Amino acid sequence: MPTKEYLLRELTRCRRDNEALKKRLNISEHSAGIAAENYICDAVRGKRSEGKTEPFDVRTASKHRLEIKFAHLNTPDPGANTLRWTWRNALGNSRAKRYDRLILVGELDPRYMGDYEDPTPQYVIFDVPFASVGFLMRQSATINLTTNPNGQKGEVGKRLLRCQTSFRELRQRYGKKAK
Repeated sequence: MPTKEYLLRELTRCRRDNEALKKRLNISEHSAGIAAENYICDAVRGKRSEGKTEPFDVRTASKHRLEIKFAHLNTPDPGANTLRWTWRNALGNSRAKRYDRLILVGELDPRYMGDYEDPTPQYVIFDVPFASVGFLMRQSATINLTTNPNGQKGEVGKRLLRCQTSFRELRQRYGKKAK
């Protein structure tokens, strides 16, 4: 049975290799964000907005306007075991975005696979009401959350965890046509 230290070293090595492969394959933050938007668009049976000037990304089958933000796993401090997600510009560069719900999509941290809302996630998803966005961004223009769902100490993290959802729940909530 491998030791915890060995597994952490392997995880660090795998992350380094993964980053090198992404660079070689030219996988950018933008293309990962597009993939996440398509994933959510499929979940809600929605339609993507027409252009960059729209105040939201997707209109759902139930006519809700969603803004979708994607975050890779990142390390807040070099050598730290903690990972986090950082979502930027939830209100847009000019803070003019207007939508009903903010869908935060985070790259999966496999260490906590059994602790997330969705038992078999492709991503970790949070469905946030627009009214809560200002609170979540109160300290900066970003929303940060550590990937350990059991290690949330601050009010922002606790509030976000209450918004965690799954692909299936998104489909049930927004995937039906409005009457």
